Amino acid sequence: MRPERLAAPAAAARPGPGSGRCPLRDTPRCFLDNAGSIPRTADALRLHRTSLYYRLRQIREITGLDLDNGADRLVLHMGLRVEELLARAGEEAPI
Repeated sequence: MRPERLAAPAAAARPGPGSGRCPLRDTPRCFLDNAGSIPRTADALRLHRTSLYYRLRQIREITGLDLDNGADRLVLHMGLRVEELLARAGEEAPI
């Protein structure tokens, strides 16, 4: 699989400059870390389930990935993890 295929979904939900934290970045990571469990994800994010469903629909529209599909969930999860690792590597790189 090409690296840009992994990074594209994660980049699609990236906040714009100066916008700080982005709930659409935290939501898929939390959803995937909770094995796709709506109740656990809603509790962890302190959201009503309806709000979580709305965010997941937004993520689906932005990324073009179906979070009900295991292969699409894997692509998104890997993309988020790769991006996280690259960000850490960039922080540790000597200037």
